[in-house]
Amino acid sequence: VKRVTDIIAEIADASMEQTAGIEQVNGAIAAMDQATQQNAALVEESAAAATAVREQAAALARATSGFVLANDAPASAAPTREKLSDKSVAPAPARLAGKPRQAPAPPRPAPGAEPKTSKSAPAVARAAAKTGTDWEEF
Repeated sequence: VKRVTDIIAEIADASMEQTAGIEQVNGAIAAMDQATQQNAALVEESAAAATAVREQAAALARATSGFVLANDAPASAAPTREKLSDKSVAPAPARLAGKPRQAPAPPRPAPGAEPKTSKSAPAVARAAAKTGTDWEEF
């Protein structure tokens, strides 16, 4: 009888150890579930932020699309004599004797035909290029 009682006591002790182990496993699973839910919320927030950044970048690109830097202006942006009509060029004045001839002023294109340029933009671009390699990790 004593031997049976000892075996039953050992079985009860083993059952308690198993119960404690199962509780630990349940706690670990609950912690992993909570971490997974937090991760899913962070991923959703990141996706929303990425979409907002993409929309803001597109809006910025649209807002700045009319600007051209002076050193990036295409050669076709400058008016040529072939593009100008005969009416837009003033006739040369008659040459007076004794006075040196001055070079005529360059013709001006029609309003809105010339791209907008920024004189300070090349300096800003050079400054940005210099600091472009100084990224720091957080």
